[in-house]
Amino acid sequence: QVHGEVRVLSYYSPAFLFSYRQLLSGFQDVGKRKTVCLSDILFFVQMVRSIFPGLISGLLLSAVLAASMSTADSQLLAASSAFASDVYKVFRRNRAGDRELIWIGRIVVLLVACAALILASHPNAGSIMGLVENAWGVFGAAFGPVILLSLFWKRFNFAGAVAGIVAGALVDIAWMIYLKSCTGIYELAPGFLAGLIFAVGGTLISGKPSNRAVTMPSMICGKTATMVSMISGNASTSAVRS
Repeated sequence: QVHGEVRVLSYYSPAFLFSYRQLLSGFQDVGKRKTVCLSDILFFVQMVRSIFPGLISGLLLSAVLAASMSTADSQLLAASSAFASDVYKVFRRNRAGDRELIWIGRIVVLLVACAALILASHPNAGSIMGLVENAWGVFGAAFGPVILLSLFWKRFNFAGAVAGIVAGALVDIAWMIYLKSCTGIYELAPGFLAGLIFAVGGTLISGKPSNRAVTMPSMICGKTATMVSMISGNASTSAVRS
């Protein structure tokens, strides 16, 4: 086993030493050449291409591409599954079969991919980091107040949730388009505040939720606590017996 480890080290040590030497020489070369311009968006890509040889830089850039593809397909599948299960199936009143839901999910994947391609191809789209920042801003402004109020306010109802989601998303998008450049304020803050105000106002204007909706979280928490205590009690009993 020791000889095998020595053999593996003898195989890979030259590659690591070569990479380390190329890294040091590349940094020195970048420091000497003033023509190398590392932008904020393509910093990693330009640094890898300037420092490492073609084979190693290709492997590193393929890792970036693999991570991007993994994130993209996960988001596409999450969007299609959420629409098919939480929107389309509810609209069809659970009459949709598995084959129909599969086709609906495929159509949603195609539509979301086309929409993402159009947004990314726009000349004013900016960087990928900017698009992700905008997407998380809309997500937080629309669903952040609703999630917090649903956890800490029993009076919160469906009308308030819809009002908060719509108002938060619209204010976030409007602020991003018209006021972000002149104010410098991230659109999540005003969108979250507007969503919170509309969620509370919509809840107070509309009727109170049913008793079942109010007592259901307490029942679920009580059953969960009972199950946890039973599991911990059985585990401690087993430990004492052993």
